[in-house]
Amino acid sequence: MNKAIITSTKKMKNWWKKVIGKNYDPPEMTTGDFEKDNKVVLISIHPRHVENILNGTKKVEYRRKFGNHIKRMFIYSTSPVQKIVARADVEEIIEGDRYEVWHKTKEIGGITRAEYMEYFKYSRAKAIVLKNVIEFDSVTLEEMHINRPPQSYQFMETGWILQLVARMTQGSRRRI
Repeated sequence: MNKAIITSTKKMKNWWKKVIGKNYDPPEMTTGDFEKDNKVVLISIHPRHVENILNGTKKVEYRRKFGNHIKRMFIYSTSPVQKIVARADVEEIIEGDRYEVWHKTKEIGGITRAEYMEYFKYSRAKAIVLKNVIEFDSVTLEEMHINRPPQSYQFMETGWILQLVARMTQGSRRRI
């Protein structure tokens, strides 16, 4: 993606017009959202956990490894859904011993203690606290020209982000 499209407001508005066929100022997004240093990832999550994130009963995503600098994620619901379904911001990342992290997040974790302890049996825990979750019309990886789903997560290219933001503005959105 041409850097001028990202940095120039006029060019960005023209790009939006081409993508969705009308003048549009994207809500809650600025050109700063598209810079590489924002650390945006595509993250794979099992459908039952995605559903709990979307219905608000799970406000934390647990991982063994996750970059502390990541600020936003697009959520890919794994098989059988196999689509990108939502966007979320990272409020904070809680890291530590599995017992310590469970104590801090058990009320918003959306999983049982047994599931949690089994998952972190041999490792330290990271809890990614989510905020500003927005569900949008789902999109397949093929539509995004992404070859395969991430094993855990992968950093997003600017072009992918712009396509997903355009998708969010075209269809229905639901803030969680």
